[in-house]
Amino acid sequence: MIPRAYFWNTLRLRPIRTCLSLISVAGAVAAVMAVLQSTIATRMQMNDLHSTLDSPVDMEIIATDTGPFSQDDIASVMNNDDYLAVPIFRVFTKVVAGSRASRCLTVGMSSDDYSRVHDVHIVSGRTATAFGEVCLAASVAEHLRVGLGDEVEIGAKGLPWLLKKKVVGVYEVPVTEQVNDSATVLTTLDDAARLGKSRGKVNAVLIRLTGDRSEWREQSVRESVQAQLPKSLMVTQSAAASDLSRPTEAMIGVGLNVAAILSVIASVFIVFNSSQMSVTERQGQLAVMRIIGATDDQIRSMLYREALLIGLAGTVLGILPGIAGSAFLEQGMRDVLGFRKMQSVALQPLSVIVGIAFGPLVTMISVWFPAKNAC
Repeated sequence: MIPRAYFWNTLRLRPIRTCLSLISVAGAVAAVMAVLQSTIATRMQMNDLHSTLDSPVDMEIIATDTGPFSQDDIASVMNNDDYLAVPIFRVFTKVVAGSRASRCLTVGMSSDDYSRVHDVHIVSGRTATAFGEVCLAASVAEHLRVGLGDEVEIGAKGLPWLLKKKVVGVYEVPVTEQVNDSATVLTTLDDAARLGKSRGKVNAVLIRLTGDRSEWREQSVRESVQAQLPKSLMVTQSAAASDLSRPTEAMIGVGLNVAAILSVIASVFIVFNSSQMSVTERQGQLAVMRIIGATDDQIRSMLYREALLIGLAGTVLGILPGIAGSAFLEQGMRDVLGFRKMQSVALQPLSVIVGIAFGPLVTMISVWFPAKNAC
């Protein structure tokens, strides 16, 4: 059996080649850790962004022809412990106050129902509860220069004149809600239906799941609701600003996957090339060992022990550069994607575990072919 000290002396007497081998393994480990950590961090931030922009409304009930429909058609799905259902009437309107005007989305619903599915904060006053009352978004009220108790005029397509309404409240919604399909004028359901020339009807029902909002549960509730509706109505997914980011998110995901795969492939080739050169440079020495009686198994064992030692040492040397490189790449990805204000993602255990396992594993695999040729 070849003494363990033999391959140790071999490494010690060839310091340049040993250092190059250690550097190649350390660089490979650092690259894999850095790319994997930045990939995980970017995905987590994309998921946070998607959750932030996601609509609080899970689904809607609308008519197949997108027109108004009777509330009798939805009576069977209104009361359910699995979700909140809020019938509304949407209508695009023009709000006029003196010489100022604003194009708005007016939504009518029962008192306080809209806040059950949308994050609405009443700044002053109250919600509209009676005929002729409206509650304005703070931005609209500021633009029209109106406040509580003032009168505004509202008109809609097909109405020959403007209807006078009294401002009884001013509300605000979060910035993330403003990019979704949120109202700028809230009024009673009857008032909105009259603006849309469809008294006693609604044109949508907002549904928000209670408790778990997973995809499989949403699909189950959607199928259950659809089964109780007439054929003239259908359940659709609620439009959200996060839907606009899905194509970009998919492209970024593909790019991250390609970067991770390329980093692993490049690292494997670097370590393999280093192992190949290390064994090739010692062909004469290995031939002498064969002459004096060394067996194939003994030579393989020596090369494998050497590769394992270099792999472990290179892994230890590559961990800290990998952590530093991951922070650098993560910052670069945030700058490229515009995530500057998002919090940094903590070092993920998965990237560390993969980096620690990658070094010894790739050196053992890389030395297999050179060892086979040497024997």
